[in-house]
Amino acid sequence: MLINNYGLALIDGSWLLTRNLYITTKDKTIEEMDPSETVRLTIQTIAKLSKDWGINAQKVILVWDKWSKLYGGYIRGWMLRDFVTYKGSRKFMTEKLLEEMKQDPNTTPEQIAEAERELAISRVKFVAKDIMIKDFPKIGIGSYYYDGFEFDDIASIASFQFFGDPRCELPNIIITKDSDLQYSTCPNCVWMCPPSGGSTTPKIITYEEMYYKIPEALRERGVGLYQYNAYMNAAGFIGHNDMGVSKKVHSDPVETILKVLDGDYSDISNPEMFKKQLETYNLSLFPGINIVKEDVNDFMSKGHFGTLSDFHDFCEMNKINSISDRYYTNMVSRFDQKLFSN
Repeated sequence: MLINNYGLALIDGSWLLTRNLYITTKDKTIEEMDPSETVRLTIQTIAKLSKDWGINAQKVILVWDKWSKLYGGYIRGWMLRDFVTYKGSRKFMTEKLLEEMKQDPNTTPEQIAEAERELAISRVKFVAKDIMIKDFPKIGIGSYYYDGFEFDDIASIASFQFFGDPRCELPNIIITKDSDLQYSTCPNCVWMCPPSGGSTTPKIITYEEMYYKIPEALRERGVGLYQYNAYMNAAGFIGHNDMGVSKKVHSDPVETILKVLDGDYSDISNPEMFKKQLETYNLSLFPGINIVKEDVNDFMSKGHFGTLSDFHDFCEMNKINSISDRYYTNMVSRFDQKLFSN
């Protein structure tokens, strides 16, 4: 197995939680579901980075989407509120919705049972996520979120911000199933897609590989990787999170973008929507961006370097009883203590 060494490993917390929640609940009755099992498997998944996948990281940080009450969701959705319902296809079971189903005479017992199971899984997810965010930092695994920001936004900011940073002696790595993050790579930050579907080998993509996915005509006009993805999503040539399609039918991606670069929107059916969707990729416009950039800068220094005593306390508090001391110490032995100096 080829070992690859990295500085920061920025892991998509939502993907990691969803993966392990599915595994630990799929064969369980509602009564058997236990958040501690999801938490245990999450620690083991992080250990797999090096143990099974050859990814040695000096520091691991789980980065989370943070739904905002202020913005009624995510900042990107708030910016697009006059055009589309961003991530509007996502539905979640609640106590209220379950009660409404029970009161509806047209709801079958099977539908109610399915809804009850979905709600039980949501409860496990809530508790497990709370433990990961609040208690993982005590054992050396950081967590970060900011109101209204998504994993994509924070990982992109980190990738760009740490490019050329002398503190980054090794390249950083973004770990997620979201292929859009390939477009947030830079010369010292790679993208990794964890293995799935029976595969045991992760897929790692570098900036150099991605750069030449930009059509030559656009590269010659100075269009960068992140910018290219922004144009493609804003126009609707590739779909992302229920964004609207603003291009005209049968329009050519390269020709459309070249025209837009010249101020010509003749291949865009809804220029106002296109411009607004493109704007959502300009992270400098996001409320709180300066705070997030300061927090991201601290990824290189702040945090608690977990000890065996910390791990014992964590396990006792959260009823984790199947991870050995050796397993834990092997995992954290790869961390670089100077990245936890503050």
